[in-house]
Amino acid sequence: MRDGRGRPLRYETVDDGTIRIPLRKGESALITAKGDRPDLTIAPVAPNVTAPRWGLPA
Repeated sequence: MRDGRGRPLRYETVDDGTIRIPLRKGESALITAKGDRPDLTIAPVAPNVTAPRWGLPA
């Protein structure tokens, strides 16, 4: 496991298949299978069907 900068991340195995990652307030962890490199880009999602607008003035 590595942090966002590629440094090794501390963790411990607690039970069968369970791990504990010590995180500080505001930190988060993303756990993926070894070798996976998911695209973590945040971007608008294109709708696949037309839908009525909600929460916005017409």
